[in-house]
Amino acid sequence: MAEASGSDANATENIVEINITDTERRCAGSAVPLQDIYVAYQVESIIREPEKTPYIVWRRYSDFEVLHSHLQDSFPYVIIPPLPERKVMYRWQKLPSDRLDPDFVERRRASLELFLRRVAGHPELCTNILFLEFLKHEASWRDDLNTGGLLHRADSMLRSLNASLRLRSPDTEFEEVKSYSGDLQMSLSNILRIRAKLADRTYGLHQLHQNYGRVLSEWCRLERGPHGDELQRAGQFMDKYAQCALPLLEEQEQAADALKEYLFYAGALGAVCKHHDVLQYELEKKEALFTSKESQHSQIVDGGAKAGQSLVSRLLSPSSPEQRASSLELQLETLQGQIQTQTREKKEFAKKAHAEIAKFQAQKDKDIKEALILYVISQIKLCNESISIWKNLHSCFEKM
Repeated sequence: MAEASGSDANATENIVEINITDTERRCAGSAVPLQDIYVAYQVESIIREPEKTPYIVWRRYSDFEVLHSHLQDSFPYVIIPPLPERKVMYRWQKLPSDRLDPDFVERRRASLELFLRRVAGHPELCTNILFLEFLKHEASWRDDLNTGGLLHRADSMLRSLNASLRLRSPDTEFEEVKSYSGDLQMSLSNILRIRAKLADRTYGLHQLHQNYGRVLSEWCRLERGPHGDELQRAGQFMDKYAQCALPLLEEQEQAADALKEYLFYAGALGAVCKHHDVLQYELEKKEALFTSKESQHSQIVDGGAKAGQSLVSRLLSPSSPEQRASSLELQLETLQGQIQTQTREKKEFAKKAHAEIAKFQAQKDKDIKEALILYVISQIKLCNESISIWKNLHSCFEKM
């Protein structure tokens, strides 16, 4: 155990560098229908083992999904870094909807690279065997992976839902975190939805000014001298105004992607709380069974042969009260051991989860602050550029 702890302490130093350096369109089948075309990502990493060793592998998005699911199952107390969106969410009219669009692929490449770096920066996730195999081996990285696929996912979801509905004594702290994760998802979703609508309307409003540019350019042909020249200049400024919003709105996508990441992070935070609900529910079931068995044992000891046994049971079971009492004592002893084990596991899970939640909150505050500042700066740039154009337009009209 001491060696493992030392390994964990230096784990993040073993993975020196991770980059996704290239993308490539590939076809999964022999024919070339559109649904068989996918994007492959070239993952380059340098791992110290003990010498620095470079690795290059190609991965598709579904490979990242397999890795992500494995990390969720292996580290239920960790808030697993999320994957980027499979399809464009909260889009506006100039944002591509095609998953093969170069701009979308580039944004996804950057987000997948961030996912790998976040995993590599985590002291436990970075030591996972499958993660290291993912970085090193092209084809054999998941040969030993045992996954239940969709059935396993569905079973986990049903267990979580069942535990949440039937839990008698939910943990107050985890309930607060679960509620916070839902509220955070809703807040970020609303911000992204409003931002997409605003980007649409801002872009549309600026595009409408092309009509001013066209009309002023036509008008200038009717006028002579300085009057016509200034109208022509005014038309050019209107054309510039029509186009100035697009690059800054596209710049805002970086801020939107950061908010989307924490939208998915909020789901991962909720998943940790739901797993704690499952542990708590399993413990409560064992405790209820222990109480029931204990009551039966007391009835047998205090009430004699007929106590704790129905008429049918007395007719069918030849066992004596002493035998039944002895059997129940063995069951109680087994249940008590199971309860103690599950209690320790739940406490250990809660301890690790609280540490993860504290780290998540600190990182979230930093990242969301940076994203919001980036958004505000781009808005200020757009306002300043718009003011500059309108001032130039004002100057044109003054010279007429």
